[in-house]
Amino acid sequence: MDVKSVSHRKRVGASDRDKRDLLLYMLWETGRFSNKEIGSHLGLSCSAVSQRAKIMNPKISKEKELKDQYNALKSLINV
Repeated sequence: MDVKSVSHRKRVGASDRDKRDLLLYMLWETGRFSNKEIGSHLGLSCSAVSQRAKIMNPKISKEKELKDQYNALKSLINV
């Protein structure tokens, strides 16, 4: 995913939104970045970051494709 293209658009398509939100969730989950920092890189407000993270948590649990993507990214980070 091209983060720059997503961060400069007002509307993001569904597939790009899931990718962006997965990245957002992983950054949020680490606790290393504030919502403001994450939002500034992704073109979102700190409130929107919080809302998207809350939406992604159950969505990752329910949707197999997202869960697989999440686990694949997490395994790359833990290497």
